[in-house]
Amino acid sequence: MSGTVDVHAQNAVFLDGLRLLFNQKTSRLRNTVSVEAVTGERQAIDSLGANRLIQKTARNVTVPMTETARFRRWMEQKDYWNSERFDGFDALRTHTDPLGRLAQAWASGAAREWDRCAVDAALGAAKVDKYGETIVNLPTSQIVPHGGSGLTLQKLKQAVKMLRRVNPDRDDAISVFVTSEQEDELLNSTIVTSSDYNRERPLVDGALPYFMGAYFHTIDDVLNLADPAAGQPVDGSTGTFDPILPLDATTTPGTPVRRCIAMLQSGVIMGELMPITTEVNPAKEYGIYSQQLQVEMSVGGTREHESKVVVIECVDNSPTEFV
Repeated sequence: MSGTVDVHAQNAVFLDGLRLLFNQKTSRLRNTVSVEAVTGERQAIDSLGANRLIQKTARNVTVPMTETARFRRWMEQKDYWNSERFDGFDALRTHTDPLGRLAQAWASGAAREWDRCAVDAALGAAKVDKYGETIVNLPTSQIVPHGGSGLTLQKLKQAVKMLRRVNPDRDDAISVFVTSEQEDELLNSTIVTSSDYNRERPLVDGALPYFMGAYFHTIDDVLNLADPAAGQPVDGSTGTFDPILPLDATTTPGTPVRRCIAMLQSGVIMGELMPITTEVNPAKEYGIYSQQLQVEMSVGGTREHESKVVVIECVDNSPTEFV
């Protein structure tokens, strides 16, 4: 029919680009943990204890039998979803598809939510035993206290030493998660930036990719413009920062403490019942050309063992509001 707009044909190229965009947007923690496909709401993770051979000291004796210790932990998958609808009349008035920017925003949001789940798995309570009825928290022995200071080389060395002490396998990479505040504190150290100690050139990029046997990953707070600073209107000019790495300003008033994380790649296991999945569907009940962008995932995780995760407490006076 003359004058009819084929929205599906118009969106064909856009949808291909949307899928590519979402595939490229990944979490910061995904490649630093163990990720498994799971089935069902709960998944048991069985680990084996250490064992060793017994010396044979006599002839014609039976071979000894030793039962390897087995330990069970549980992952529970939690479902996340959201959607946003775009008015078809607005789409007709633009030269480029307005869903593109929405797709990018939702891609970043889904990746950050995945990271929050991984942080919760590293720092939260683990469910152990045969049926997952026993709760195990991260012990204080796995916490490097802040001591009234930010991230120091001494704290970093202590955390790496603790992780290597329990797992000397150098193929099990150590990752350290910090914000820009802690990264800046390390970059102010002459030892970190000196070529005599560091083969990298961190000051060139203003970042620290690898140092002292650990890979560094910066996970900054998210500026939420929809949540304005105290007493300010919702107009996008101010906002509040939403931490992914926990920031506690209440336990010790006047001394906000950031909980940075150092862990082995085997230290956290994440299960994906449904990875980040997106889809654009027509929403014709709201108009012929109306579209709806949907995002869903089902993910959960647990620590493999408390010895493989270390919390580095750092005093962090980063602003909590943007004004």
